[in-house]
Amino acid sequence: DDVCSHVGGLWVWGGLGLGLWGVGLWARALESGLWSLGFGVWALESGLWSLGDDRNGPH
Repeated sequence: DDVCSHVGGLWVWGGLGLGLWGVGLWARALESGLWSLGFGVWALESGLWSLGDDRNGPH
């Protein structure tokens, strides 16, 4: 009985650890996704700005 509860506890802690690790991985992926999204928006904006500057000529 003690062995069974011990193994069950291991499973619970292992599951918790795996869950936390998965959440951390997901958060990191989300963070890098948001970062690349922001970078893409920034690149798009600066590209549009340079296009507008070219069209308007030198100020």
